[in-house]
Amino acid sequence: MRVRCESFRLRNKCDGYATPQDKAAAFRDLRIDDGGTYDTLGLESVWKTHATILCSDGGGAFLITPDRGWLDRIKRYLIIQFNQSVNVRKRWLIDSFVRGEYDGAYWGAASAPIRYGITQGYSKELARTVISQVRTDLDHFTEAEQAVLENHGYFLAGAALKTHAPQLITNPNAPLEVPNPDWMDEKKPAGSSLSNDHARYSNFRVWDACSLDVESSGARGGPGKGSGGQV
Repeated sequence: MRVRCESFRLRNKCDGYATPQDKAAAFRDLRIDDGGTYDTLGLESVWKTHATILCSDGGGAFLITPDRGWLDRIKRYLIIQFNQSVNVRKRWLIDSFVRGEYDGAYWGAASAPIRYGITQGYSKELARTVISQVRTDLDHFTEAEQAVLENHGYFLAGAALKTHAPQLITNPNAPLEVPNPDWMDEKKPAGSSLSNDHARYSNFRVWDACSLDVESSGARGGPGKGSGGQV
């Protein structure tokens, strides 16, 4: 997302070096990205100040797919690099739980309650191949996506807490209330509706987004006028 910063006062706490001219040009025309690009689990903002961490990982499972050409390979290389950094943080967090440095639990969208010995919830197959693959762009969620994601997160959080951090549950005998019970059937409607909706992030939509960005750049004087910074 592009931000015009003339009316903002920014605290310059960025690492790295830039000439005053480049820094001024970058801060005049910022590109704001999702914080997950750097810390997708959101751990750095809490691990130095909190003793209890509840980590909900909405990242997708790494699926094995056939080669689709060099463009697809570039995408896969980037995904591998991204997953490597996420896995390092994940292993560190779980190891910290095991050593007793933190209290809390971790759960991931690609997992399922059966992983914790709990049969209520969606299957591992649906979680791995469909639910965890729901696109994470800025478009709105469909009714199916919203309902199934809410249900899945509800089941996973409860299963992980009961298994790894039961001391945090104030009422362990509370009845299970599914947020969206009408979307619990994996064959119909949950599985079929979501499998048709989740892959809506297409190359055409990427092209449209790029075209809009180029057009907005041209309307403001063309892409060659000024530099863009990223934070």
